[in-house]
Amino acid sequence: MKKFVIAFDNQDEVYDALDATEAFGTRVIPLLPEIRESCGLSLMGDIDKVDDVVGILKEKQLPYNGVYSYEREHGNRKVEEL
Repeated sequence: MKKFVIAFDNQDEVYDALDATEAFGTRVIPLLPEIRESCGLSLMGDIDKVDDVVGILKEKQLPYNGVYSYEREHGNRKVEEL
């Protein structure tokens, strides 16, 4: 199933975003190395909810550092910037 991943600059931003978007089924995951090499965290959810989640982040003025689609194909990760 295709997902979205939203990158952030720090952990506080991730958890603020999670609090604001949990109703959409978001969860915190380690930031994918295909996005950026870091030990940071990111937010993941179903791709069909990405517009709602980004809208909430903008409405609440919660900063983020990029939005990506994510899926596994034949055991490989496919990540694309949205």
